[in-house]
Amino acid sequence: MKNKLIAPIVAVLAAILFLFACQQPAENKKTTPAAGIEQSAFGQLPDGRSVALFTLRNEQGMEVKITTYGGAIVSWTAPDRTGKYEDITLGCDSLAGYLR
Repeated sequence: MKNKLIAPIVAVLAAILFLFACQQPAENKKTTPAAGIEQSAFGQLPDGRSVALFTLRNEQGMEVKITTYGGAIVSWTAPDRTGKYEDITLGCDSLAGYLR
């Protein structure tokens, strides 16, 4: 049941990220990675199930990282008023932080 809910949650968050992204100053666009979705390993639960980390990125450089462990947002980078990108979440860097 939980696995069936993860894909729609990731899709909705991706849509929100791409639709409501802040504009990045033109001088920073040269170093911005391509927009898209990437999947990587985030860890393994005590029962042996793998946890993935999805990274969603838009063309302006805004990025959000979401786990398949409850849809936890690990990181969300957004620009401040000067265009400097900072992480705006208090997520944990590893799965162990969420298992405590």
